[in-house]
Amino acid sequence: INCVFICFYMIVRAMRYLPDTIRTGMLCTKSLETISKNPAVNAYLSNLKRYERAATGVSGIMIYDMAVNENKIKRARMGVLTGKTLLLMGLTDDIFDNGKANLENRWRFIDNVRLDLFGYSAHSGCSLEEEAAYALAQQLYHEFFIQDKEEKTEAVFDELIEAAKKQFGEQDTEKLLEIEKNTGAASFDVISSMIEILTETNYPVLRNAIRHLGEYAQLQDNVCDINENLREGARTYATVRISREGDTRETRRSIKSAYRLHAEESFSTGLSALATEEQMTNYRLLRFLVDAYCAYKNLKNLTLQ
Repeated sequence: INCVFICFYMIVRAMRYLPDTIRTGMLCTKSLETISKNPAVNAYLSNLKRYERAATGVSGIMIYDMAVNENKIKRARMGVLTGKTLLLMGLTDDIFDNGKANLENRWRFIDNVRLDLFGYSAHSGCSLEEEAAYALAQQLYHEFFIQDKEEKTEAVFDELIEAAKKQFGEQDTEKLLEIEKNTGAASFDVISSMIEILTETNYPVLRNAIRHLGEYAQLQDNVCDINENLREGARTYATVRISREGDTRETRRSIKSAYRLHAEESFSTGLSALATEEQMTNYRLLRFLVDAYCAYKNLKNLTLQ
């Protein structure tokens, strides 16, 4: 009964953000429709992950509300910037994972996106997807990251790229688990650092809590992606353990148990750092949305089998 009540309560709370979700989705689409001189790039980006970018965008608004909860213009802007920044991160990751180029050239592509995002260069792509990634990075630089005088977000992106590179060469499962947690922490810290730039205020306690939420999200997502990571030959805590111990039900159960145990620890650590009930409520709501997204992915994976 308690679980049903909590679920119902979270759904009611989430409905408060439905107008923000719709508005963020519409503003993101409008912004992407004229991003490039190439109509194909505009069409590709404006239709790419439309619902997902609206949902991720509203997560930026929810974290903004945990920090300051004022200034409607900045609040709405945070939603659009979050949606487009996380869209860029997802697109870049997809191009890297699915790219036919050798590993060196794929890492060069990642570095080029970073250079464009922080205004050091302006690249053009060899494919529609690459051109779209570069165009989005350049738009985000001129719209927002040009304001990052203290290089806050640049440092977080460097941390994210460094974690990804470490993962490729690591064989120790416990170190891989830590790398995966760091990846999730840095991914969510991007949002917190953007809020600090937008509001010209530091929120060290909130940033730390959001990093722990990022760890939670990454570990839960990795539970969903075990089969996909095995197919792609990705090196993760799960895939390395399966390669060594065999792909058995017992091994998978143990892996999922380890992921979820560490995820719960991360979530609890972040929650305990927050000061107000409103912050804790939004923190739990963000977890609820992460869990709902993972449930959707699991259902989608079942239908594809």
